[in-house]
Amino acid sequence: MITLRPRWPAGKERTPHAWSAWHPGRPVWLGRDMAWPAAGLGLAVAALIWLSAADLGAWAALGVLLLGAAFVARSGVERRAATLYLLAGFVTVSAVEYLTWRFAMIDWVAWWIALPLYAAELFGALHIVGLQVTVWPRQGPRLLEVEDPTWRPVFIFIPTVNEGVAVLEATVRGAQAARRRYLRRHRHARVEIVICNDGRVAGAPGWLATERLARRLRVRCITRTEGGGAKAGNIEHARQEVGATGATLLAIFDADQVPEPTFLTETIPPFADPSIGWVQTGQYYRNTENPVARWAGDQQQLFYQVLCPGKAALNSAFICGTNVVLRAAALDEIGGLPRDSVTEDFMASIELHPRWRSVFVSGVLARGLGPMDLRAYFRQQQRWATGTLGVLRSHWRPIILGQRKRGLSLPQRVQYGLACTHYLCGLRDLIYIVAPLAFLITGLPAVRGATLAAFLEHFLPYWLASQLAFWYVARGKSTWRGIVIGFASFPVLLVALATVALGRRGTFTVTPKLRGLNRSISALVPHMIAAAACLAGLGLAASRGLHRAPVTVSALWVAYTLVMLGGVMWLALAAEAPAVVRAWGSAWREAVAAFRPVRKPLPLASLIAVTLLGTACLRLSPNIFATQPLVFVPGRAQGHPQLGISLSNGEPLSRPAQLAQQLGAPFTIVGRTQDLTDRFDTPWATALAAHGGTPWITLLFAPAKGEPLLDSSLPAIGNGLHDAAITRWADEIRNYGRPVYLTVLPHVDRNWSISSAVTNGGIPQDVPRTWEHIQSLFQREGAHNVAWVWAPADPASDEQYAPPSSSINVVLLSLISYPGTHWAKPQPAVAAVLRRHPGKPLLLEVSADGNPAAKAAWLEQVGRTVGQDNGVMGLVYHEGSPADHPSATDNQAWSMASDAAVFRSMRSAVALAGINIGG
Repeated sequence: MITLRPRWPAGKERTPHAWSAWHPGRPVWLGRDMAWPAAGLGLAVAALIWLSAADLGAWAALGVLLLGAAFVARSGVERRAATLYLLAGFVTVSAVEYLTWRFAMIDWVAWWIALPLYAAELFGALHIVGLQVTVWPRQGPRLLEVEDPTWRPVFIFIPTVNEGVAVLEATVRGAQAARRRYLRRHRHARVEIVICNDGRVAGAPGWLATERLARRLRVRCITRTEGGGAKAGNIEHARQEVGATGATLLAIFDADQVPEPTFLTETIPPFADPSIGWVQTGQYYRNTENPVARWAGDQQQLFYQVLCPGKAALNSAFICGTNVVLRAAALDEIGGLPRDSVTEDFMASIELHPRWRSVFVSGVLARGLGPMDLRAYFRQQQRWATGTLGVLRSHWRPIILGQRKRGLSLPQRVQYGLACTHYLCGLRDLIYIVAPLAFLITGLPAVRGATLAAFLEHFLPYWLASQLAFWYVARGKSTWRGIVIGFASFPVLLVALATVALGRRGTFTVTPKLRGLNRSISALVPHMIAAAACLAGLGLAASRGLHRAPVTVSALWVAYTLVMLGGVMWLALAAEAPAVVRAWGSAWREAVAAFRPVRKPLPLASLIAVTLLGTACLRLSPNIFATQPLVFVPGRAQGHPQLGISLSNGEPLSRPAQLAQQLGAPFTIVGRTQDLTDRFDTPWATALAAHGGTPWITLLFAPAKGEPLLDSSLPAIGNGLHDAAITRWADEIRNYGRPVYLTVLPHVDRNWSISSAVTNGGIPQDVPRTWEHIQSLFQREGAHNVAWVWAPADPASDEQYAPPSSSINVVLLSLISYPGTHWAKPQPAVAAVLRRHPGKPLLLEVSADGNPAAKAAWLEQVGRTVGQDNGVMGLVYHEGSPADHPSATDNQAWSMASDAAVFRSMRSAVALAGINIGG
C-alpha cells in the first residue's frame, strides 16, 4: 500500500504558480461582475425571435452587435475577452438570421437537393456556433491541493507495434530525460518506463529488436503473446503485469511521441486534487519539413491550442491517447481502457467524465512524427472518424439525452456532441460539392425566390462574422493549410461513416512513420474525379449564362471547391516533388511580397463599416448584383411569324416534338395550362429552350378540392389570398431565366371562367386591379423574363375589362371552331382585334372539329391571314379538345393530324403564313 503524504492542509483551495501553465495562455480574470457580458449575449439571443419575423439581414445583426458592445463595455472586461463576447454574439445572430431566411427559400420541388443542402448548412452553422461556445472566456478551473501527488508511483507506458527501434529509441530516451528531471526535483518519487510490445502478436518482424532495445536502454519491456483489444489491450495487459493500478499514475506516449524533459514536472502537480482523473497535453509534430506533416500539424494545432483549452474550462477535455497522464484508480473503476473501440481514449473519457475531472496543460510537452504522405494521413483520419462515429452510435443516449444519475453535464454533452459529429463534415463537404453541380445539370435550384442581391445580403454578414471569429481565435496557432487538408479527407470520412452505418467495426491501424513512393498522388483519385466534375460544371455554367443569379452563385461555389481541390493537389505535388514546389513557391513569394497581408486582424470597427456599407448599397440599389436577364420583348422571329402549339388537358408533353417532326417545322411557342398549386416545370421548359422553343403558361386559380369557389374570385386574388403561390411562380420563372409567355385570368369576360368578372363575386372593374396586382408581385421578385398575354374571350370588345395597355405585351385571339356552328372568318376577326389593340403583337390560336374538307379549307384561310398581316406575331394550333376532361377520341378529332387532308392543309397554312418549313 502506498502512503500518501499531504503537503498542504486538506481542502484548502489555491491556484499555485506551478499550475498556472495548464490553463490556456494563463488564467484570464474577467472582472467581478459577469452579469454585464451575460446581459450583452442575452440581448443578442433575445433578438433572434425578432429576426425570425423581420427580414432585416445585416442591419439586424450589426445592431445587436453594437448594443451588445455597449453592455460589455460597461463591465471593464479585458480586450480579448470582450472581442470574443462580441464575435460570439455577431456569429450567433447572423447565423440564425441567415438560416431563418434560407429555410424560407428551400425549393421543395427539388427537395432531394434542397433538403440535404440545408442540412449541411445547418450542420456547419451548429459547429460554427459551437466553436464560439467552446472558446467563450471563462475563469480557469480551481483545484483543491489535498495531497502531494509526487509520492505516487508513476509508470511511463510506450505502446509499440511496428514503428521500428529508430523511432522508439528517441521516445524512450525522451522519457528517461523526463524521469531524470522529475527525480531531481522530487528525490522520493518513483518512475518506471515500460515498453508495451505488441509486435509479436501483430507479426511485426522487428519485435525482437524492440526487446533488445529495452535491455540496452535498461527499461522494462512487456511483450504480449496473446492479442486482442489493439492498443487498449496492449496497455491493459502491461498494466496488470507491472501493477500500474490503484494509487499509481500512468503516463502514455505513442512510440513516436518524444516527451520534453519538463513533461512530468508540468503534468503531475494537478493530481493533488483527488477529483482529477487525467491530465492531457497537446500533440505536436517535429517533422514539419515534410509538407503533409506540416499541414496536418496546422490542423492539429487548431484542436490542441484553440479547442482543448476551452473544453478544459468546461471539464470536457477528453483523453487523446498519447501525451496523457491518467489516474490508475479511475481506469480501474471502468475496467481499464475499452478494448472494443479503435478510439479507446475517447470512449474511456465518456465513461470517466461523470465521476472524474480533466485538466489540459497548454504548451509543447512532447513532439511526435506526423503522417509522411497523404495516404498515411487519410488512414489516420479514417481510424479516428470510425472510432468517434462508432462512439456516437453506441453512446448517443448519454451524449444527446443525458442520464439522470451520474451522467455527463450539459456542457460536457455539448462538447462530446460536437466532437462526435465533427467527422460528419465529410458528408457535408460531399453535399457542398454535389449540390451546385446538380443544379447546373438539372436546372432545379435548391434555393428558390432569391436574387443574388438578397442572397449576399443575408449570407455575407454570416460568412464574414464566422470567418473573423474563426481567424481571431486561430491566429498564430493555425493557418489555411489546416483547413485545406481537413477538406481533403472527405472521401475517407465517407468511408468511415459507411463503416459505422453498416455496423462494421473498424480496425486499429498505426499511422505509418515512413514515406511511401507515390502514395500521395495515388490517394487522390476521388479528388481528381471531383475536380473533373467541377471543371465540367463551370463549362455548364458558362453555357447556361452567368448573367443568371442561380448560375452565378453555383459557378462561384464550384470555383471555390476547385480552389480547395487545387490546394490538395498542390500538397500532393509538394510531397512527391518538393524541389519543384520550393522553386515555384519562392517565385510566388517574390511576386506577391508587396501585397503580403497584414498579420493582425482588421479591427472590429472596420468589419462593421464594410458590412454596413455593403448592406446599404444592396438596400439602396437592390439590382446592383441582380444580374437579371433582359426584359422579354415578344414579336416576330426575324420578320417571320412564329409557329406554336398549345396542349389540351391530357395531351402528353411529347406531342409537340412528334407533330413538329411530321410537319417539318419547329414549334417555337409551346403552351400548356397549369393550376396555381402546380410548380413551374423547369426541366420541361429547359428542354424546350434547348430546341429553340419558348414556354407559354396559362395559369388558372382553380380552387383546391374542398375549398370554396370564392377563393378563386378576382377580389380574393386582388386582396392577396394567393400572394404566396403567385410569388413562388414568379421566383421559379425568374430563376429559369429565359423568356416565358404567361397568361393569367383567361376569358375573364365570360361566366365560364374560374376567375370571372361577370360572376362568382367579380365585376369588370376588378380585372385591372387584379391583373396589376399579379404583375406587381412578379416585378417585385425580378421576374422580368415574362411576356404578359392578355387573353379575353373577345379581345375586340374588351374595353370594360382590359387592364392598362402598358401592362399588356401580347394579345391572344382564340378562334375555336366547334362542329355544327358558324366558323369565324380569320381575316375580319384579326383586323378587329388589331384595331382595338393597336401596336400590340397578336397571337392567333386556332383549332377546329368538323368536316375534314371544311377544316382543311379553313386552316388555309388562317394561314393566308397570318401571312398577309404583319401584326400577327404567331400562329398557334390548339392541339386537342377544348373540353375540361376530353377523351382520347375527342382529342384526336380536334388534332391537326385528325385527317391526312387536314394535316396537308396545316402544312400549307404554315407555308402561306410565311413560316419556314424544313422538309
